[in-house]
Amino acid sequence: MDLTSGQHTDPEIPGRRGRTVYSSLRQSLTALLFLLVLAVIGCLVANRIYEGYLAGKERGSAAILLGTKGYALSAGITRRVALLEGLYAFTEANTSESDFGRRFDVYAAGLHAGAKDVRLFAITREGVIRYLYPVKGNERAMELDLFLAPLTREDALRTLNSRGTTLSNPYELRQGGLGVVARKAVFAKGEFWGFATLVIDIPSVLAEAGLDRQDRLDMTVRDRAGKVFYGDAGIFAKSPVMLHIGLPEGYWELAAVPKGGWEAPVRRDLLIFRLGTFFTASCLAFIVFQIYDRQRRLRNAVQERTAALKEIENYNRTLFELSPIGLALCSMDGVLVDVNTAYADILGRTVAETLGLSYWEITPEKYEDQERMRLERLETVGFYGPYEKEYCRRDGRLVPVRLHGRIIERNKARFIWSSVEDITDRKHAEAEIKREHAFSEALIDSLPGVVYLYDQEMNFLRWNKNFERVTGYAPEEILRLQPLDFFVEKDKALLQSRIQEVFVKGASNVEAGFVAKDGSSAPYFFTGLRTEIDGKTCLIGIGIDISDRKRLEEELTALNLNLETRVAERTQELNEKSAQLAAANEKLKEVDRLKSMFIASMSHELRTPLNSVIGYSSIILNEWLGPLQPTQKENLAIVLRAGKHLLSLINDVIDVSKIEAGQIEVHNEEFDLFDLVQEAAQQLEPEIRGKGLAFPVTNIHLQLLADRRRLLQAVLNLLSNAMKYTVEGSIQLAVNFDGTWAEISVADSGIGISEQDAKLVFQPFRRLDSSLRGTVSGTGLGLYLTNKLVREVLGGTITFVSAVGQGSTFTIRIPVTVGADAEAKERVS
Repeated sequence: MDLTSGQHTDPEIPGRRGRTVYSSLRQSLTALLFLLVLAVIGCLVANRIYEGYLAGKERGSAAILLGTKGYALSAGITRRVALLEGLYAFTEANTSESDFGRRFDVYAAGLHAGAKDVRLFAITREGVIRYLYPVKGNERAMELDLFLAPLTREDALRTLNSRGTTLSNPYELRQGGLGVVARKAVFAKGEFWGFATLVIDIPSVLAEAGLDRQDRLDMTVRDRAGKVFYGDAGIFAKSPVMLHIGLPEGYWELAAVPKGGWEAPVRRDLLIFRLGTFFTASCLAFIVFQIYDRQRRLRNAVQERTAALKEIENYNRTLFELSPIGLALCSMDGVLVDVNTAYADILGRTVAETLGLSYWEITPEKYEDQERMRLERLETVGFYGPYEKEYCRRDGRLVPVRLHGRIIERNKARFIWSSVEDITDRKHAEAEIKREHAFSEALIDSLPGVVYLYDQEMNFLRWNKNFERVTGYAPEEILRLQPLDFFVEKDKALLQSRIQEVFVKGASNVEAGFVAKDGSSAPYFFTGLRTEIDGKTCLIGIGIDISDRKRLEEELTALNLNLETRVAERTQELNEKSAQLAAANEKLKEVDRLKSMFIASMSHELRTPLNSVIGYSSIILNEWLGPLQPTQKENLAIVLRAGKHLLSLINDVIDVSKIEAGQIEVHNEEFDLFDLVQEAAQQLEPEIRGKGLAFPVTNIHLQLLADRRRLLQAVLNLLSNAMKYTVEGSIQLAVNFDGTWAEISVADSGIGISEQDAKLVFQPFRRLDSSLRGTVSGTGLGLYLTNKLVREVLGGTITFVSAVGQGSTFTIRIPVTVGADAEAKERVS
């Protein structure tokens, strides 16, 4: 206490000062905390803004890349589907051609030559694939019924109902691989004829668009039904960048996310930013250091982002270079400053040769005025096209192209950015369509009748030149007339009813007088068929002049009046002749029966003593009754040979009689053809070799079920016949087997058979007219009997080939009914 002043000093002042300092410190700390909170809030807000900025930039970059891919994918599908129009026009113009398959192969080969990645060009008839190209690799698609196959039925019905071009969703093809099918229904005369179809190979289209060359984005594609056919379906659940790809029919959806998700590309930048803001908030006292450090980190971040943007620019440059569409950047005065390889290829130059060229150097002079108007419009609206023109190639040829583009700014300068597509293939297809159209026009005009087409309002839409010639009206006059104006009043009601019948039932016809401009009339037969053209129901038909037919009908009516009387007279005469023929036929049957009885009786009466003669001659000749003189032996041998020959003739006559009477007995048995051929060869081999002839035999083991005795008789007859007419050379006996039929052939080097005699070979009692006729014995029944035995008893065939002086070859073919061992064994003698 200060006593002098009467005042005292508060001993608590140091405490208050401490409290003041504490309060000030607290206020400072509060303010600092408030500032820190504001800084943290600011950092959080800045972090969110920066994160959104990075994500937006990444999505923008992905969207640009996705747009390039989507455009290439859409253009690839559209360009291929454009080929379908050419195929459709070709099919519609050739539906009635008999050689449609040949024309299709030629036309499809031309299309396929310029579109190798089109898996298949196909034409269906009533929904079934009948023609396709190329065949190799697509064999399983042949004869596929689109209306029955589960994968194609819905699309086929949709195509039929829409009458336009349809595009299926991608699916696994029957012949293998993933494809999308473009179809268009073809109608002939208003009736469904079939489909023009092409199959696009999906992997090729995706590869062309560059979807398989991605190391930055994960991409996936789904069809309009939501089915994913490329990539991972889970991408659609990851907030992807999406692009709606328009197709000639329907659409696809293309989606993409960065590899590793959206956070992956910006994770590093966000981490740096968050650490920087946290360090700034924690070290607010060191403002200068923080500012410096902040600037340093921002500078590093800028460098990193600059590098990233450079990488993106390089990536986009790669897309620019690899694009299948020609891309070009030129200055406003027309100088090309940047082009890709596709653009240079269109001009037939390298990229280096193209850069620096003026736009006017590659544009033909005939387009100069047009191009100036395009440039004026470009200055006004900022874009041009699409439109078509031609470019001058380096070799001087003109190439058709389709262009569109816009003005862009780059480094504060304006440029024209253009995309150019080579449409040579499309132009060729259009030219082909025009040629086919001209052909159809010429075909219609060449028809002998009148051809017409009109709608339900009875307005003529089309007619042929013959219509103008017959009626005498000019085209502009026909346009002002209606169909009923070409008929007299009494026929109009009938014509009107038949026309309505066509529009209701689909078809009708009528006969009426066709009146020309000069009043002359001629009878015509008219047809009508309902059809749809450009969505309008129309009637198409043809009229044929039947004047000649009417005249003939009148003449025929007059003839018919006399014909009935003449027919009655002729009928009576025919009845009388028929009665006479019936009586004569009965007499012939009786004579034939008596002949057969006589031959059988005489043959029996002849064989009985003949057998005795042959038997006793054999006994005496074999010296069973005692030795003989050489002269006696020779005479008895002549008697024995003559007896056997006579017995053979009698047997032939009996066999012929039985066959003709249908009484011959067939005894089928199982035997080895090898043994039968050996037996036949052994019987005649001595006589054949006795004439100095070679006798090679080719034989095989083969089990048959047939009449063995009759087959042996037929083979012996052929060998005997060959031996008679062969003076020198050889006789060959051979057996073959083709899996079903046994074949026995006898070939000789004899005198041969003339063309005239060839017609009589198998006739009874016919012998060849040759120099050997006087020295060769026989009745002319051998080949006749052999033919009868082979065809009527053995169920086979007999044929021959021959030439005069070159010999003959007779071949017997009989069916095999028991399993065969075709091991060949050859015996050559």
